[in-house]
Amino acid sequence: MQSVWVGYLSACSWRWWPTFLMPFALVGACITWKIWNELPAATKKYMADHETKPAKM
Repeated sequence: MQSVWVGYLSACSWRWWPTFLMPFALVGACITWKIWNELPAATKKYMADHETKPAKM
């Protein structure tokens, strides 16, 4: 499907190229926004175990 559209865009005019890329950029931005602050479960467990306890001297 993508190759058909790229072929069509390159035959007509390259001015539509940014418009063609916008949906992909928006999907990527949404995925990035969602996972930006997520941590793996092992890291969350480590932080809960080690960062909430007072340091031993």
